[in-house]
Amino acid sequence: MERKRNAEIELVCAVASDQNCSSTRFFVPHEWSGSGSVRGEKLEEDDDKFAVQRVPSITLDSLFADSQMKEASLLFRIDVEGQEASVLEGMKGLLDLSSPFVGIVEFKTDSVDGQGTAAADYIGLLRSRFELYPFGKQGLIQDLDASNWLSNRSITDLILVSVSYTHLRAH
Repeated sequence: MERKRNAEIELVCAVASDQNCSSTRFFVPHEWSGSGSVRGEKLEEDDDKFAVQRVPSITLDSLFADSQMKEASLLFRIDVEGQEASVLEGMKGLLDLSSPFVGIVEFKTDSVDGQGTAAADYIGLLRSRFELYPFGKQGLIQDLDASNWLSNRSITDLILVSVSYTHLRAH
């Protein structure tokens, strides 16, 4: 059986961000490439633990025409080593057009704090745009309003759900 290429899939070699830029520093650790990051505030270009690559950055909004996404459903996953807020900002238009959408975003308190935003403030920002559901123990979804949730977490995944989706479910 011959496998056909899907014309709807396009590979884009760039860093997802809140802005389009022709050259962005991307730090790749020699030890483990899976933890590469554009966050260089604690890194130096001449640090021998990292290779520095120059790559373009793009917004996810720039990849889709408004007509493609108008009232389309959207499912996404973001795990970008502390740049989640930038990626979400760069897909604001996409999220506004898509209805409904559900996404999973990695949340690390130290990464958020390292970007100069208190973890509680970041959660507040997310709550202003999405319904939020964190994964709890054994992968169970738990209530975000649990009194000690934030103080007991250093890393977890958050499920982001469009407010329009939660309204659709209620009817």
